[in-house]
Amino acid sequence: MSTIHTFIPKARKCRYARISIPLKLRSCFHGRSEIWKSLKTTDADEATYRATKWTYDAKRLFRTLKQYGARMTPEQIESLVNGWLASELDYAEECRITAGPLSDARLEGELDGLDIMAETTREALLGNDFRKIEIEANELIKAAGFPPMDRESAEYGRLCRRLLRARLEYTRIETERWNGEYHEAPSVTQRIGPSSLKATLKASKTFVEVVALYFKECSKAKRTDSQMQAEFEKFLKPLGQDISIRSITKDLCRQYKESLLHERSLSQTTCVKHLSSLSTLFKWAEAQGFVDEGVNPVRGLIPNKRQAKKTAAKRRPFTDEELLTVFGSQDFKAQREIHPERYWISLICLFGACRREEASQLYCADVQKQDGMWYFHLTNEEADQNLKTGAISKRRLPIHSSLIHLGILEFIEGVKATGESRLFPSLRKGRNGFGDAVGKYFSRLITHLGLTDSALVMHSLRHGGITKLHAAGVPENIVKMLVGHSESDVHHTVYVQKDLIPLQLLRDGIEKLRYDDIEKALTKA
Repeated sequence: MSTIHTFIPKARKCRYARISIPLKLRSCFHGRSEIWKSLKTTDADEATYRATKWTYDAKRLFRTLKQYGARMTPEQIESLVNGWLASELDYAEECRITAGPLSDARLEGELDGLDIMAETTREALLGNDFRKIEIEANELIKAAGFPPMDRESAEYGRLCRRLLRARLEYTRIETERWNGEYHEAPSVTQRIGPSSLKATLKASKTFVEVVALYFKECSKAKRTDSQMQAEFEKFLKPLGQDISIRSITKDLCRQYKESLLHERSLSQTTCVKHLSSLSTLFKWAEAQGFVDEGVNPVRGLIPNKRQAKKTAAKRRPFTDEELLTVFGSQDFKAQREIHPERYWISLICLFGACRREEASQLYCADVQKQDGMWYFHLTNEEADQNLKTGAISKRRLPIHSSLIHLGILEFIEGVKATGESRLFPSLRKGRNGFGDAVGKYFSRLITHLGLTDSALVMHSLRHGGITKLHAAGVPENIVKMLVGHSESDVHHTVYVQKDLIPLQLLRDGIEKLRYDDIEKALTKA
């Protein structure tokens, strides 16, 4: 229904019209319930004429959308779904090609994941539950140039069920391929069908849009994703604006490489890391049809990894004398009162051989007791917690007796008494995690104390701790459990349940990590 309204801005009388959008078509107009249009006249008769004409045009549009706007023919649905399936299979094969030698554990993990996917897909089909496939369905509808579809419509249900069947087909084919069985399958271009539909599917997306889709589908650890996204933003910054991913040339990527090496003075190793991330993005974009096949502007620009490793500064453990210089210094001792997070995180890394971020993100609830023994539960269960290698890094780390002697349990009780949930509440999470400020302090401290060797960093505490554990005769499997490293065989990675290993064994192992001189120096403080 159209209505003519009048409002008076700045004493000038103007008229405009309004029409309500039918409920079933509002998804085509980004959820709007009505449309307003200025009639650009102050004459009442002229306004009535223009409103009538505009209302007629709008209702004709609504009628067209109802008849055709949210409909797909069975042939179009089949072309879309077959194109999606072929693209997914091609991308999975590309990942296999670049994965290198595969362990038995990796193979078993992939097959288990496919079994779970198949089971959940069958359940979705049986229950007509389209939530698991909505993202893919909406992306295909958008790529094909159709307006958003009513989720209650028969066409939308038909597309979702066909996609779920295609996902089952994907799990079957992928299971065969992981078992070494390959059969001929049409390529993406053979499956897509009509040329007009193929053209719409390959419509160019901007770099930022592709990055967003990449992280939606290929998300890793939050910290890794955050660092990669920040670097992608730096790649785009010199251009001053977002551009089509198809317009990114090798010359632009070469300029980015030059800026990494010369303007930002990054190491060869870091340059390899950033360019490899960019190359991976383009490989994924190629598999999705966002760039033409064989077009990867980063190809050939990545420095030789072996040469980069040779030029990279190697980290080395601190000597016992250097450690005593650092932890026995008055500067470090003073941190216990003025910046307790610097003091205790550094000591947890020293006496636990753990990663800086694992200590920095601890919650008070992560300090637990079992069979009379205190331990840190290193986990990623909270929303702002991340572990470098996911489930592999999740573990129980017994609290070293030296930390208990130095008063860490009293410190923990003091934090709990304040009502804080996080063990180090003064730390704020940045792009490099909660422990970034502590790491920077530690670097300033060792430089101030004359330890200027670039191979000495806070992570050297972990290197030294792991070396000492091995030197003390701690069994290798216990060392790996303590420090969160993975085993290389199926026996340990699949069948050994780490949480059932007696805590006493882990405690006996960590207690062989001795820094008695440092404990004495800090006790005297």
